[in-house]
Amino acid sequence: MRPRVVMVCPWNYLRAHAGFQYLADALHFRGFHIKVYARIPRNMLVELAERPYAVMSRESAWYARIPLVRRVLFRREIIRAWTDDADAMLCYDLGFFREAVEIKRQQPSKLLVLVSPDIFAPEDCPGNPFVEFYEKHANVPDVTVDVEPHRAEWRKTRFGLRHDVLVIPNTLPSNEAPPAAAPGTLRSLAGADIPGWKHVIVFAGGLYPGVPLERLVRACAMLKERVFLLAFCHGPPQRIAALRQLSSELLGPQSGRISGPVPRRALLSCLWEASAGLVFYPPSAQRTVNQLYCAPAKFFEYLAAGIPVVTTANESLRPIVTSRDVGAVARDDSAEAFAEAIDALLSRSDLPEIRRRARKLFLDELCYEKAAEPALSRLCGMIEEATSARR
Repeated sequence: MRPRVVMVCPWNYLRAHAGFQYLADALHFRGFHIKVYARIPRNMLVELAERPYAVMSRESAWYARIPLVRRVLFRREIIRAWTDDADAMLCYDLGFFREAVEIKRQQPSKLLVLVSPDIFAPEDCPGNPFVEFYEKHANVPDVTVDVEPHRAEWRKTRFGLRHDVLVIPNTLPSNEAPPAAAPGTLRSLAGADIPGWKHVIVFAGGLYPGVPLERLVRACAMLKERVFLLAFCHGPPQRIAALRQLSSELLGPQSGRISGPVPRRALLSCLWEASAGLVFYPPSAQRTVNQLYCAPAKFFEYLAAGIPVVTTANESLRPIVTSRDVGAVARDDSAEAFAEAIDALLSRSDLPEIRRRARKLFLDELCYEKAAEPALSRLCGMIEEATSARR
């Protein structure tokens, strides 16, 4: 009988946290019986039809339209599945970590895997009950999976972890990027009228506290005769509205467009049309380990599309970009420095070669198949060992 892994994600991993899906796929194709619980909006459930394993969304249950009942019953379903149906519990992020810890205490032989895409210490977010609980129980999991090597080392030291901390980068499989869309698709996706002679630079991501996109708009305003900023953002509607107003004032419709979120695969298919992809997590905007060692999926998606990257000076990204010459790194966190980095990249005469180098780096070293293999092999071995010991 195949080892049974019940995986729980408190987020909609179809729009963010795609690494959860890649991990589920990888474990399935390695022969494990996978069952997933996640929070997928009703209008996106059709996207799960192609998954080769069961995915349970709280939005698809009979109680989905009753918020309080939905929360209680979905939690109960997860606890039952982890208790009765799992040889291994995989908990993604901290949303259901408390429940996983309680089950682990009751059934010590059951393997508990914590996949932690973010890292927070109580001093970074005082009063957060999830973080405070994690600090007290960080050693309960049998193994923790992080997404960035510097974070993994910091986590092990800060929380005194006695178990393994594996690293599976926040990348994507090489076959996940869809075929290149027809020229002009990127403009159509954004609903933007972009002058053909301008360099299109793309930002895609969430408007989190550590992402002061207003500063990015100001940086692009210094280059508006040369570039068109195309930003696909998800976040509070009022924040997006304010950014649109700022973009209208500083860039105008001929040099910028702030768009809402779009289907991920649709964006991946036309990223190749951009001249550069932007990663904007200024370390000074939020002085946390999470920010300093940022590990955004978009960094790897830009490389997969074969476009150069312009990034803030984060220690997790700077060595890759500079040593492999696949983009430019801002000298500091100011708008002026980011504008200089964009200008320096777009002024280079070897942009086609940089694009080829970015794509090759992704395929040879940074795609999910290559970058995740050591940690995946170790994780699968631990699941098999724990399952054999339980049966």
